[in-house]
Amino acid sequence: MLVFCSLMLFGQTRDNAPGSTLVIGQDTAKAKDNSFLKVFRGNPGRAALYSAIIPSAGQIYNRKWWKVPIALSIDGILLYNLVYNSKEYSRYNKIFETLVAGGTDPDWPSAAEVKLFRDKYRAQKELGALYFALGHIVTIFDAYVDRHLIEFDTSEDISLKYFPSQNPFNTPTFGIAIALK
Repeated sequence: MLVFCSLMLFGQTRDNAPGSTLVIGQDTAKAKDNSFLKVFRGNPGRAALYSAIIPSAGQIYNRKWWKVPIALSIDGILLYNLVYNSKEYSRYNKIFETLVAGGTDPDWPSAAEVKLFRDKYRAQKELGALYFALGHIVTIFDAYVDRHLIEFDTSEDISLKYFPSQNPFNTPTFGIAIALK
C-alpha cells in the first residue's frame, strides 16, 4: 500500500519589538512572552507552586486526596535517607579527623578503615540529595500536569471525521485531513 502525504509549512519571522505579531496562515496572534515565571500563573502554575513550597500541597489543591500520601512518602523517605547519610558522614568524619590528628578511638584502630566508611557515606549523602531533588520535582510535575488534566474533556461523545484537506493558498493539493472531536 502506498500513501502520499502533502504537508505545507508556514514560516514565521521573529521581531524583537514589544507587541509584535506572528503571522500564521491568515490569522495573527500576539507574540508570547517567554519567561520562567509564567509557568506559575493560572491554576496549573498555582498547583506547582504550592507543591514546590509545601510537599503534597499541589495534590491537595487539585483535590487528589489519594496522591497526598504518595507525594508525602516520596519526599519523606528521600529526606530521611539524606538526613541519615549526612549524620553518618559527620560522625565518621569526626572520628577520621580525631585519628588523623593523633588521637585514639577504641572502636577504630586505623584511620584508613574510617576513611572508607566516611567516603561511602559521603557518596550516599550526595546521591541522596540528588534523589530528594528529583523526587520533589516529580511531585511538583505531577501536580502541574494533573491540574491541566482536570479540565480535559472525557465525555463519551468522541467522533472521527474524514474530509479533503484545505489549502489556504488555493493551490492544488491532494490529501485527507482527519478531525477528532
